[in-house]
Amino acid sequence: MPTRAAWLNDVAAEFKNPNAVPYERTSEKIEASDVAPIAAEHRHWTATLPNGKLAYTGTYLAMWKHYATAWQIRSELFVLLTCEDPATCAAYRKSASK
Repeated sequence: MPTRAAWLNDVAAEFKNPNAVPYERTSEKIEASDVAPIAAEHRHWTATLPNGKLAYTGTYLAMWKHYATAWQIRSELFVLLTCEDPATCAAYRKSASK
């Protein structure tokens, strides 16, 4: 398991990578709790390859919590549901099987 610092470095490097696959989330529904200062966010997401071809799509779920001054994400989950590009799908399957 990587350290928090290693994970943050990986994320920062990915944002600087011109060949990175961008992800776009489209909000579908936000539900606020009547019981606690939390909310559930439901979205659909897509990932597009640098050449413009659609790579992946799926569902995104997030739990938000309201603290004293602002809402912050408490947890999030990206679920890959479809893969559109054969080469990308094969590479993903190979990495997911490790």
